[in-house]
Amino acid sequence: MTRFSIPLLLFTLLAAPAHATDEIQPPAEVVVFGDSQAQGLAAGLQRALRHMRGWKVDNRTKPGTAITQDHTYDWQAVIAAYKPDEHVTTAVLMFGGNDRMPIHPASGGVMRFRTPAWQTEYRARVAAILHTLSADKLRIIWVSDPICRDDAYSADMDYLNGLYKDVVARTGATYFDIWTAVADPSGKFIAYGPALDGTTQRLRLDDGIHFTPTGYDILAAKVLQLMTAPAPKLEKSAKAEYAKGAVN
Repeated sequence: MTRFSIPLLLFTLLAAPAHATDEIQPPAEVVVFGDSQAQGLAAGLQRALRHMRGWKVDNRTKPGTAITQDHTYDWQAVIAAYKPDEHVTTAVLMFGGNDRMPIHPASGGVMRFRTPAWQTEYRARVAAILHTLSADKLRIIWVSDPICRDDAYSADMDYLNGLYKDVVARTGATYFDIWTAVADPSGKFIAYGPALDGTTQRLRLDDGIHFTPTGYDILAAKVLQLMTAPAPKLEKSAKAEYAKGAVN
């Protein structure tokens, strides 16, 4: 695949007629929330959509932030204050890289990472963010954290992914698992691999965590595919439970 055929492929994907009422119709605006990984993904989406007339990516990411650290940047408040216009159809979220820190609740004390109290509070914060965006009637895609070079860091990202997957599944949002989106055949970390055009290129940075622009382009292409697929259906019982704020 040449670099000139990639925009054509994306146009074919995005311009295809919808077959369900919950599929988005171009043109549309996509809002992205999250940390530095989300920032890279937002840039990938901007590159992918720059030739798509009428499409727009609203990059609301902030590197160095975390859901756990609301005393420095309160993501719940930021997203609650966000008011999408009628062109915004989809919210893409990616968090976790900085979330291994303790939580300092307003009531006082410290909740250490991975403790039951920390997990309960963190799940509640994720659920609150999802509840806010679903109330805005946005299609939500929560992007997982990827496998990383360092085994201990990867284990922590895998733990967080488990929390995201469980909470997201109860909201009717889409959980996008990128754990092995860039990996070798056995699912191990790789720094180099096939790019969108089929050539072998560098896909991860020296830190073993972030992607190169080429790597983020791969993730962006996958996110765009999800955006044009039917949204998952939420069982009525789970939907009622979630609406009551019981899902956390």
